[in-house]
Parts: sequence; C-alpha cells; structure tokens
Amino acid sequence: SQSVEIGLGSILNVYRDWAKELYPKIPFPTVAWRIAHLTGRTKLLDMVDRVAEGELDGM
Repeated sequence: SQSVEIGLGSILNVYRDWAKELYPKIPFPTVAWRIAHLTGRTKLLDMVDRVAEGELDGM
C-alpha cells in the first residue's frame, strides 16, 4: 500500500543520511545493494535505488 511505501521511503531517507555519515567513502547504492542482498527483497532494493537517485525525496 502507498502508506507503507511512504513509511519505507522515510526510513530509507534516514538510513541514507546515517550511512553517509558512517561510510562517507562507500557509495550509498553499494550499501543499499548489500542490505537488499541480505534481506533478499527486490522491492526494497527498488525503493532504495529510487531513494538513492533522489526520486523519493520529500515523501
């Protein structure tokens, strides 16, 4: 549902900022790929990619 995606987008925005602070030398998509690989969720990966590209900013 859309509310779940908006919530996920917000969580990923927070995670993105956190990841950039902790791993400034590692590109965010690399971290995202690792997280998605561990969870095995392709939809999460799609969301992470979109957040990484800035498409979900402001949600």
